[in-house]
Amino acid sequence: MPKKILIVEDEANIRELLRLYLEREGYTVLEAENGVEGIKKWKSDKPDMLLHDVMMPVIRRYRLPFLYLPERLPSHRGLCRR
Repeated sequence: MPKKILIVEDEANIRELLRLYLEREGYTVLEAENGVEGIKKWKSDKPDMLLHDVMMPVIRRYRLPFLYLPERLPSHRGLCRR
């Protein structure tokens, strides 16, 4: 089964170019045009990888990855002991 990649990019031409390259390499590509849509697709479609623009409307800059990650990271409780 091919790996799924989510592209979050507000520029349609850049999104299309990335999609074409990735599909040619055998990946399944999901697309979102802003951070809010990207988070919804991340949660519903469970992609294997995320590519996103850091200068987008709605949710900007480097805050975006931290909104995606929490529920997908394994629990780290008990790993750090003093």
